[in-house]
Amino acid sequence: MLTQKQESNVKGTYNMVHYFIKATGEKGAVINIASLGASFLAPGISSYSPSKSATIELGKCPDISECYSKY
Repeated sequence: MLTQKQESNVKGTYNMVHYFIKATGEKGAVINIASLGASFLAPGISSYSPSKSATIELGKCPDISECYSKY
């Protein structure tokens, strides 16, 4: 089960990029923005850090349309 932060950060990023690619025909640029919270764990943000890390990893796909179109 995903927390609300994970739903927003991971699924929200995935869905936005997925539909952007469909709508633009793979023309354009996607800029994923994360925060320093992706780089460390701290009390009170235990679900935030991994979800922001996932946002960063989603942007590392060399051919982003290929990574998103399979799902």
